[in-house]
Amino acid sequence: MDGLDKDKRFVRALADHTGLTPTAIARQAKVAATTITRPFYGTASTRMSARTIEKLRETFPDFFLWSETKRGVLPLTSNSDLASAQLDEESHEIPIFELTNEERTSADDGQGVMRLPKSFLEMLTSAPAEYLAFAHGVGDSMTPTLGERDLLLLDKSQDVIRANDQIWCLSSDGVAMVKRVRIECKSKAILISDNSAVPNQHINLERFKLVGRVIAIVKIA
Repeated sequence: MDGLDKDKRFVRALADHTGLTPTAIARQAKVAATTITRPFYGTASTRMSARTIEKLRETFPDFFLWSETKRGVLPLTSNSDLASAQLDEESHEIPIFELTNEERTSADDGQGVMRLPKSFLEMLTSAPAEYLAFAHGVGDSMTPTLGERDLLLLDKSQDVIRANDQIWCLSSDGVAMVKRVRIECKSKAILISDNSAVPNQHINLERFKLVGRVIAIVKIA
C-alpha cells in the first residue's frame, strides 16, 4: 500500500468514526476542504502534511487510530507492522534507549536503532528525526496502555505541556518514569497511572524534567 492509499484509508476511517462528511471534517479542523476531500475520494496527488495530521489530532482526539485507549497516542499493533513499513525508500534511524538511563538518547549511547520510513514519522509529528527516540516500557504502572517491554516513541522536541492527560516521559533526580500528566496550576501537577492499583502522585513540576512526550506505542507481543 502506497502513501496515498494510506491517507485515503485514514480519512475514510475518520469520516466513519465522526459521522461527518469530508468537507465537515475539514471545516472543523480549519483546513482547506480539498485537503480532506482529495484523499477521501482518491484524487490526491500528494500526501497529507504533518501539520494537517496535527490539526486533525487536536480536533478529533478520541479517534481510535490515535489510541486504543482513546487518549491521544497512535498505537502500532505489533513490531511486525514496523518491519513491513521499513520497506519505504526514505527512512530515518531512531535510537533506542532504556528508561533507567534517560539521558542516553543518542544512537551511540543507546541500545541500538530502529529504522522508520520518513512518511510514517511525518504522520506522527512535525519534529525533526533527531528529536525522536524509542524507549522500552518499565514496570506495570501504565498497564493496560503500556506493556513492560513495549517500545515508546518519544518526541523530545516537546518540552511544554499544552494538554492534560497526555503521556510523558519525565525524570527526577536521574530516575525516569512514564505517566499521564494533568496540570493543576502553574507548577503543580498530578502524575496519573493507568493501572488503577497504582495511586496518583501530586508533584511540583519544577523538580521534574520533561524528557519527551510519548507519541506512539509499539506493542511487543
